[in-house]
Amino acid sequence: MRKSRNAPLLFFIIVISIQVISVLGFGIFESNYLIRSQIDNSNIEFLNFNPSKNIYSNDIDTTSILNKKMSKFDDSIRDFLNTLPDFPQDNHKNIKIIILFKELTNKALRLDLVSSIFENYNILSNYDLISGIYMEVNPYELLSKESILEGMFDIKRIYKSKILESPYILDDSLQLSALDENLYSNWWVEAVGAENLPYNGSGIKVAVIDTGIYNHPGLNIVANRNFVGNESPSKYNDDVGHGTHVAGIVGGNGSGSQGLYKGIAPGVSLINARAGNNSGLEEGDIVRAIEWSSKPIGSGGAGADIISMSFGGGSPYISDVITKAISNAKRDYNVIFVAAAGNSGPGYFTGSTPASGIDVISVGATDNDDDLASFSSWGPTFQYLGYPDVLAPGVNIISAEAKDSTISKKERYIGNYFDFSGDADYIPLSGTSMATPVVSGALAILKEAYPYLTPETARIALLEGARKIPYQTEDDTLKSGAGIINVSASLSYLNSLSADYNDTAKLFPDILPVKPYDLLHFPGDHQKF
Repeated sequence: MRKSRNAPLLFFIIVISIQVISVLGFGIFESNYLIRSQIDNSNIEFLNFNPSKNIYSNDIDTTSILNKKMSKFDDSIRDFLNTLPDFPQDNHKNIKIIILFKELTNKALRLDLVSSIFENYNILSNYDLISGIYMEVNPYELLSKESILEGMFDIKRIYKSKILESPYILDDSLQLSALDENLYSNWWVEAVGAENLPYNGSGIKVAVIDTGIYNHPGLNIVANRNFVGNESPSKYNDDVGHGTHVAGIVGGNGSGSQGLYKGIAPGVSLINARAGNNSGLEEGDIVRAIEWSSKPIGSGGAGADIISMSFGGGSPYISDVITKAISNAKRDYNVIFVAAAGNSGPGYFTGSTPASGIDVISVGATDNDDDLASFSSWGPTFQYLGYPDVLAPGVNIISAEAKDSTISKKERYIGNYFDFSGDADYIPLSGTSMATPVVSGALAILKEAYPYLTPETARIALLEGARKIPYQTEDDTLKSGAGIINVSASLSYLNSLSADYNDTAKLFPDILPVKPYDLLHFPGDHQKF
């Protein structure tokens, strides 16, 4: 009888306790969350990084952040859709999007899912390299189908295809006539220890994903393809002039300049993957170019050993789409990727994507005094990876000119070019876009010497062979990485690893266990960053 009278009281106490604990528990969690955020932020205060919005504010809208995090719409597409007028516009242009599916979603099922959702759309590519579809769709239809898309189990994420840039820096000082080649040597080849070597990149294929490559007499182009939407696939010439200049730095043979302005690896075979024009490079087109460049020839690709990417955009966040394509190409085809750190320096956190990805060798720029170029972007990335990995010459680099291109017309207007016979002229340009192909050419030399070179071993060889910039301070690692590459020193490092390196290289890890590279070990060495 006593037990029955106490039961209601006991039940009441339990209910009250649950309510109190839940309130206290939330308060404790919120307090710890704020304390952790303050600690994390204090670690980067010395880098002068000022987030535009304090996401740890006490008046934060927790629900909206959780909904945004759980949404299948990426921030880029969400922000765009939020700017649409309330009423559909008949003349509103379609937008290009990339839908990422779960890994096991096959190509046929992807197409079926898209056709079951959308009425007016255009498939641009049903990728092989990543589980995704690149397509055009009316933004109002996309907005109206949001709830359906959010409920699709097989859909992982939806992105707006962003525009990336291939920036360069012109010397705008007016010249009275064409430049005198007798006054300008190709100092950058010697600066990276690539002169008088028994290797020149012969047998190695380097893909240049850029604005195309002009049919310059000093360039050995073995494959061409155009991935720019609304352009003919056969239009792979360079109307901008950026890709041609980059290609000449990688592997120009100098024949148009009497051998004066050779590239770093003049024996390479160049692959022309045009993915952009004067408007920039579409993210979806870049993935198509990566896919074709990296696939073996027998599978319909170009069979590149190295892919050089002198473009970028945004902040040093990792782009899931391009980063995923790069990661898969590296895993499946053993391709080495090199990317420009960016021209947004000086300043911390000024890098860009795709150079921020963990599977990419990111490259900053130096001048002919071995000083860090004033424009070269600094690290780290927002994932606290070291950035850039290495440096290479990137100021006033002389390379092949694309006749009648946008850059050519600007340079010729001020007389900033070298006039050789026929269509074999050369121009100077600056930027991390120019430093990147220096590294790509250096890797071609390493790859020729050691054919079984894996992407991560190649990175380590560059880091170990690099030399510090003058007057380097402790925090300069976030600006200059390991330093300026030295091909000869990297060859010596690889030679020291094993008497029969080509067999042992296949045993080295090509997947990093953690971020950044603290725990990556090689025989007798410890990877520093």
